[in-house]
Amino acid sequence: SCSNTCQLAVCGDGIVNGSDVCDDGNQIDGDGCTRQCKPFTTDIGKCQVALGAAAKKYFAGRSGALQSCRNALNKSKPRYFDKTKMMPLTDPSQCVNEYGTATKLANLLKSVRNSIAKKCTNATLAALSACSQQLDGIVNPAATTGCLPSLQTTVIDTLIDDEYGRALTSMDTADNTCQATIASAGRAYVKKRLTALRGCRDKLNKLKPLFMDKMKSMPITDPAQCPSEYNTATKLASAAAALRNAVANPKKCTDALVADLASTCANSIDGLVNATATAGCLLTDGVAAADGLIGTAY
Repeated sequence: SCSNTCQLAVCGDGIVNGSDVCDDGNQIDGDGCTRQCKPFTTDIGKCQVALGAAAKKYFAGRSGALQSCRNALNKSKPRYFDKTKMMPLTDPSQCVNEYGTATKLANLLKSVRNSIAKKCTNATLAALSACSQQLDGIVNPAATTGCLPSLQTTVIDTLIDDEYGRALTSMDTADNTCQATIASAGRAYVKKRLTALRGCRDKLNKLKPLFMDKMKSMPITDPAQCPSEYNTATKLASAAAALRNAVANPKKCTDALVADLASTCANSIDGLVNATATAGCLLTDGVAAADGLIGTAY
């Protein structure tokens, strides 16, 4: 029978047991032993980079396609469900099924699947901590489902809902300008945050020392600390400031215009992003979107 000294097999406890091949007791993949207690190799590293790039590509492609459809409808440009243009959209929420948009999204997912498949196998994925440890689980062969599109679709569509208010027409010139500005700025922020966080994660996996402080006296010991890594945090603050400056540009948006849009995630500029660029629903949900996307890939 098992005594009180019997050790349960838990990956990350620093003890090689159970199915562990190695166990260094930390959460850094690139230091020789991954978080799944598998030896880290060059091919595993290439797979991880490919997953990070795929996550960003899917965000940029899906958000861009949906924003393009929404912006067109807001300018009274008709969009259709079918190639023959017989069935017009009647609501912005239908954009995901608009013929051109749906085609873009299908091709995007095929491209994402192919890019991951070029660098990842089930063996390399099994050593990592992405949303699935199998290629078909990340994106299936038909490129119609998988954990990457399933999880990302939710956060992307939430952000789209944050950015867009009531349906507009070509007559709503000022509202359209403000609406497009909010959407573009929100998308740009998430892309910048994704780039900064990916950079930190990839550097850690290449064993490049990273620090919390400018004096380099407080090293990063966990990928979860990346938002607080000195250079990354500086980039994130700059991205947030750019988001605030974009939506607060009086030539593009005013509080009156934001309120008139209705149904964006706030009815004022400060509600979208406050003056210090540290709070606001567009910023908060942008953070959640980027961090959620990172979670599918790393």
